[in-house]
Amino acid sequence: MKIITAALRELRESLYFLDVMILLLDMLIIFLAAMIILVTLTLPWHYALVPALAYFTHRFHKEWQHSKMPAVEEKIPDLNEQLRTVEDNLDKDNTIVNMLNDDVVKKMRKIKTSLFIDLRTLRIKSASILIISLIIVLLAVLNVNFDAKLAAEKAILQPLKNLR
Repeated sequence: MKIITAALRELRESLYFLDVMILLLDMLIIFLAAMIILVTLTLPWHYALVPALAYFTHRFHKEWQHSKMPAVEEKIPDLNEQLRTVEDNLDKDNTIVNMLNDDVVKKMRKIKTSLFIDLRTLRIKSASILIISLIIVLLAVLNVNFDAKLAAEKAILQPLKNLR
């Protein structure tokens, strides 16, 4: 009984770890995109943390709520319905449940973490991070900026002067 519990825990931890890594990549893309805006507006960089952290907490909360076992069963058809059945019957101890647990542990050896990584998406996200980073460096080197404070002052004060 302890073997199946440890195996399920390890599987769940691996899948959540992958999800967190993908979320971190997404958060980095959002942070860098916000940095482009902040660099051009000459605003402090730490404002870019707000949308990135908001996105991360929202998506993390969403990912944490749903079970990962259907995704495993989808990738490995041999385990169809069996993982969820084992998960539902962890507290029971009888011959049939023990045989199912042993069978599932044997089939779980087929599970590879790489099955759950979409390499195409990973390449696209990595390329996006690289391109956005290069744009930020280019904007900083060329000193491209838009003074947001000056523009706001002109937008507010100019109409007031015209009224007089």
